[in-house]
Amino acid sequence: MRGWSHHAIDPDTGTTHMTRTTTLTATLMALLIAVASLAAPAHAQEIVEGPYDYAAAYTDAENGMSAAREGLSRGPLTGGHEDLRAVAEVWAERAANGAPDPVDVTEVPDAANAYGGLFHRDFNRADGQQGFRDAVYDATASTGVPYAEDGLDSHGVGAVVVTPSPVHPDFQDRVYVAYVVRETEAGATPGPDPEPEPEPQRRPPFRVLEADPAAAAVGLAKMTWPSLHSAAHAVLSRDDVFADSLAGSPLAGDGPVLFTGTDQLDAVTAEFLTDWFPAGATVYLLGGEAALSPAVEQAVADLGLVPVRLAGSGRVETALAIARHAVELYGPPDRVLVARADDWADSIAVASRAAATGQPVVLTPTDRVPDAVVDFVVSSGGLPTVLGGTAAVSQQAADQLGAHDRVAGATRDETALAVAESLWGLETGGVAELFVIDGDMADGWAWGLAAAARQASRDAALVMIRGEHVPASTAGTAAYCLPVTIVGDYTVIAEVMDSMFTQEC
Repeated sequence: MRGWSHHAIDPDTGTTHMTRTTTLTATLMALLIAVASLAAPAHAQEIVEGPYDYAAAYTDAENGMSAAREGLSRGPLTGGHEDLRAVAEVWAERAANGAPDPVDVTEVPDAANAYGGLFHRDFNRADGQQGFRDAVYDATASTGVPYAEDGLDSHGVGAVVVTPSPVHPDFQDRVYVAYVVRETEAGATPGPDPEPEPEPQRRPPFRVLEADPAAAAVGLAKMTWPSLHSAAHAVLSRDDVFADSLAGSPLAGDGPVLFTGTDQLDAVTAEFLTDWFPAGATVYLLGGEAALSPAVEQAVADLGLVPVRLAGSGRVETALAIARHAVELYGPPDRVLVARADDWADSIAVASRAAATGQPVVLTPTDRVPDAVVDFVVSSGGLPTVLGGTAAVSQQAADQLGAHDRVAGATRDETALAVAESLWGLETGGVAELFVIDGDMADGWAWGLAAAARQASRDAALVMIRGEHVPASTAGTAAYCLPVTIVGDYTVIAEVMDSMFTQEC
């Protein structure tokens, strides 16, 4: 995103130019703000009237950013000009959601006589209230909006909106200030003098610094559900074989996927379950007793939790059991995701989308779809969406499902990109972040499944590298200038990838 930009329309010529300034009268600090609290829905903020109270605002913003990280904090500069404030709020909300160019002056009523812009500052929550205050002050000062005590001057200040929004790494936050000004007197100057757009800023990727998927799953779960007892359930998968786990991703939207050995409950996983879930919470066990033994089931019960096993006679039947339960939880799907049963790449490419939507994942052999799978797909009413090319699911098998979509590329990394484009809407702004796994690692499935819930919560699509090679399909996503998270430490994905995924935006 290009921060530090000011889009202005000259009222005489109608031309657009870019400006930047650093002056502002101290009275701008009468800024009003509305802050999202933990209990409030994302779109039910209360406007706090009165002078800008940094202490109260910081306390509320800290709550909102700690647990409701998508919540917005905003407020009007004046009590009037609601139409201008609404436009500024739209710009700030777009910026918080990662839109590449959120400022569109043509959206302002009487646009020929209006100008506006968006500025941001990053701050570290460890710096406390002073860091928050400095970020708000610097961002608002950068707007250069003329201001009078009553909120109006010769230009008619419409609004300044403040929106805290998370950026990588997770302990940092970003304050956005969007503003709209409309001329109210003939001959008034339309805005500050123009300056060149600044140089792009370098943004390195965030990295999940864990050496094994079980630890990564716990760490990502704590980021996604930072408050105790906030996840609806947990999903438990074996950590060594993907067969019974591929279809578990639809359940990850409301609870983390965790890993354990077949015979004994993993100690890190057990500690997380104990700390994060209340007594009586549900833990779904994926697969039969050969996948997760009765000893693991009993260990979960001994923690005061309720194990619920979702299993069938094989991987295809286990996937159906999970899919049926997903429909029970989330209702009839608009799509059913159909993937090959003997490889993990296509199922994991779509895992975060399944987690975000609750769309079930079913598995099939390459050459023929089992009757039970066909029956489920037809009865669900969802559009069959076949993942991968005909080498993954043959055309003959796909035709058994009737009318269907196919989302595919020539390779696993290209199929991951196709999922990002076709199901997430990468090309139309539907993706806010990208997560990177190694598509050639034997346990790549576990890393991808561990990240699925976190991705779903952040509208993040999955892309793949191939060892120390970044394929063209993945490299091309740099054009979108999205934040990137690399899943795995330097023993998992080489350090050179940090520089290869550093963005200049």
